[in-house]
Amino acid sequence: MSTQTINSANMGVNSIREQAANWILSLEEADPMQHDSLLRECEVWQAEHPQHRKVFRQMQQMWSAVDPVKKQARKRRSIISLTGIVLAVAVCTQIPWQYFNADYRSIAGEIRSIKLQDGSEAILNTNSAINVNYSDGVRQIELVRGEVLVNVVPDKSRSFSVETAHASAR
Repeated sequence: MSTQTINSANMGVNSIREQAANWILSLEEADPMQHDSLLRECEVWQAEHPQHRKVFRQMQQMWSAVDPVKKQARKRRSIISLTGIVLAVAVCTQIPWQYFNADYRSIAGEIRSIKLQDGSEAILNTNSAINVNYSDGVRQIELVRGEVLVNVVPDKSRSFSVETAHASAR
């Protein structure tokens, strides 16, 4: 295999969660005159992408878990709680656990060269991370985040692969 560069991608789920929370709160606070038109707009937003509908339903379930009898009295606290849940989910999903647990990583602004046990070289671009799995029949690098450039030393007894969440290269 010749030199390969592989990029990892990010998802915008947190943005969808925030939009869904805003729709739920807007529908909850809307007066009867606005509610129907707001509901139609929300349905259009949900139809734009399957992820919109899925996240909106999840947020509705969290919101409806509040006891309906106490809902009016606790409305202000519930709005704050829902906002807190959205923020907590957003923060927890943004903490790069896999990055910190990776075998090798580079910090922002650093390009790091790693000599692998078979003599191959992995060059991590800035703010990147990899896991290395060498066993009897396999030489594998898992790209956790960022970009990696690999100079592979040939070995006929073991293949070499780079795996990402979206693709793999041999």
